[in-house]
Order: sequence, then structure tokens, then C-alpha cells
Amino acid sequence: MQLFGQLNPGKPVPSFPNLLKSMIKNEGITSIYKGVDAAIGRQMVYGTARIGLHRTFSDMLVQWNDGKPVNFGMKTLSGMASGSIAVCIGTPFDIALVRLQSDSMAPESERRNYKNVFDVSAKFTIYTE
Repeated sequence: MQLFGQLNPGKPVPSFPNLLKSMIKNEGITSIYKGVDAAIGRQMVYGTARIGLHRTFSDMLVQWNDGKPVNFGMKTLSGMASGSIAVCIGTPFDIALVRLQSDSMAPESERRNYKNVFDVSAKFTIYTE
């Protein structure tokens, strides 16, 4: 609905059920799943990176602290660092998600006709758009 509003300024934004009906009618049932593979990929990459990095950083901090538990401030820094790095790793999936969803809303002449998250990633990294 947000993409519809951005791509069609001045037009009233349809309700969610009407938007779904229109998508299914014009593009088929699979159109409502555009971007799901990118969203799942992002969650898998971001979640595992964030948790794994936090555990690694926490273990290193305990080791640097001579095996004693680290204070709240150090735990906070560990969480912030691991989250920041994980966001950088997960961002390409966010780009793919937005491109998959917005491509179906673009006029036919401007569509790139992405197939899936890997197609978006390949076109994004190989070509400069």
C-alpha cells in the first residue's frame, strides 16, 4: 500500500483486501508472495549473524576480562557492534525485497521482471542501474 501511494501520487490508496484482489486478478496468486524469499533470506542472514557475532564478541570480552563476567556497558557495546555488522550483512536482502515488491507496481515498460532474490542480487551487483 505504501508503494502504491508512492508510485501513484494523487490517487487514493486502495484498501488491503482490494489491493490483494487486484494483484491476484492481474498477476496471479503468486504475486502476493513477491519478496517473501528476500524477507526470509534477510531474517536468516541478519538473525544468525547478529546472534553469532554477539556470542563471539561476548566470549572475547570475557577472555579480555580474565574470565570474569563483563559489565552492562561492555555487553551493550557488544550488542551494538554485532547488530551494526549484521545490518550491513543483511542490507542486500532488504534492497532485493524492495526491488521485488516495487517492480510489480511499476509500469510494464519500466519493469525489470525479477524472478527471485538471487536474480535481483545478480542484476544489482553486475549492472549499475
